[in-house]
Amino acid sequence: MIRWFIVTLLALVIFSGLQTWLRKLGFGRLPGDLHFRLFGRDWSLPITSTLILSLMAAGLARWLCGLEYPGGYPHLCRASQESAP
Repeated sequence: MIRWFIVTLLALVIFSGLQTWLRKLGFGRLPGDLHFRLFGRDWSLPITSTLILSLMAAGLARWLCGLEYPGGYPHLCRASQESAP
């Protein structure tokens, strides 16, 4: 439980640090990303950008688990290696 909290916290810190760079690439301005002003503050809900970045991260994880290096990446692919014969 604490491991997922730490991973989520680190991902949020990394993505918030990369926010200006990601905006230059178009993330945060896609259709489905909501921007509104409430109580004198600008709010942003980048729903579409979050979905795209999540799919990219899942694809990267799946690709890393599929690599056949000696020793592999057991800390990333523990479930897939336990079920393998």
